[in-house]
Order: sequence, then C-alpha cells, then structure tokens
Amino acid sequence: MTAKIRGAVSVVTALKVTAMVNGFRNTKVCRKANVAAEHWAEARTYHWWNEGGSSLGRPAGYNAYDERFAKLYRRTLPIFKKYLP
Repeated sequence: MTAKIRGAVSVVTALKVTAMVNGFRNTKVCRKANVAAEHWAEARTYHWWNEGGSSLGRPAGYNAYDERFAKLYRRTLPIFKKYLP
C-alpha cells in the first residue's frame, strides 16, 4: 500500500507573480525565486512610496524606501524559494 502525500511542494519552471495594488495588477513571469521576490517587493514599495507612506521628503526618504524594499524582499524570498529554483 502506498501513502499519498498531501501538500507536497513541487518545483515549477516559471511562476506568474501578480502584485495587486489598489486594483491594478502588476504581473511578471519569473523563473527564479530572487527575481520573483524582487518584483513583489518593488511593486509593493513603489505603491507605498507614491501613496505617501514615507513621511520624509524625497531626498531624505530614500533610506526608508530601501529599508522597506529590503524588508519585503527578505520576507518573500523564502516563500518563493519553495516553488522556484
């Protein structure tokens, strides 16, 4: 008798990553986990920046932009690594 494995993660060749931002779709087909995480973090950070999430002015707020991007990238990379090489 063989047991069926539920919830097994398999590697796929490409993943279509869509970041929904205020009803707008930002989609990209990614073949690597780091590209997918970078796309997701960039789309979300760009939205945050343009909606006034950074209370600092443009020149002074670049550090906040980089910190937010790095945080989102760091959080999503392990998730995308489950599905992409």
